[in-house]
Amino acid sequence: MPGKPALPGLPATFAAENEAQTLILDLVDAHLGLQVSLSYTAFENLPVITRSAAISNQGGDPLVIRRALSASVDFSSTYAGYHFVQLSGARWRPL
Repeated sequence: MPGKPALPGLPATFAAENEAQTLILDLVDAHLGLQVSLSYTAFENLPVITRSAAISNQGGDPLVIRRALSASVDFSSTYAGYHFVQLSGARWRPL
């Protein structure tokens, strides 16, 4: 999809429809009624890829999420041109 979807209530990057492309992967456990939506955005004129995850209960029974881990990405130490940015703030908020 063109652009980058907003993350209401959370700190996030943003982009217009002509500035980025976003891929959203919906992972579904039909037995539990659990859906995890992974969103990856690549920016047109920047060497940047962002990611986010949204967990939702699609079933009729309550679910308890005991742990949702963040991503870890390894980068080559031979390239010194990387810039790392962390947007801290809220760790979890219900949708």
